[in-house]
Amino acid sequence: MAEEFKLAIWSSADDADVQELVDKIKPAAIDFEFIWGRSRTTKKWKSVTDEYYYVKRRLSKVKRNGLLIGKNAYNR
Repeated sequence: MAEEFKLAIWSSADDADVQELVDKIKPAAIDFEFIWGRSRTTKKWKSVTDEYYYVKRRLSKVKRNGLLIGKNAYNR
């Protein structure tokens, strides 16, 4: 699969936790385009529960890395 697709990880978990997990599970033959954690998310306030949560909304960050997104990304 890694030969056919560009792979990346984008998580709302803490950056250090994401990197630690990737270090444990990533096969040597696979290179990710990027590995992003919470520092690349948007912090939002949920008034109903009175707490913050993190979302990965800004897909423009992915586009700036030269990756295609959307349904046309698969029809190259």
